[in-house]
Amino acid sequence: MKPVPFEPLDPGVYRELVRRALAEDFGWGDVTTEATVDRDQKARAIILAKSRCVIAGCPVRLKGCV
Repeated sequence: MKPVPFEPLDPGVYRELVRRALAEDFGWGDVTTEATVDRDQKARAIILAKSRCVIAGCPVRLKGCV
């Protein structure tokens, strides 16, 4: 298989996309989540991390955390 050379991206290609993504999550909430998930809906999960990590974006109650 022939390798495909990668060139640096032109900032003009992705700058607006990144700006919109950051604006969506900066203080105004997540538009997609608000449009698709009922505000009263709750979820539970077990997260098994294989190494130290950072969890961001939601309140988390850690049980049995060292």
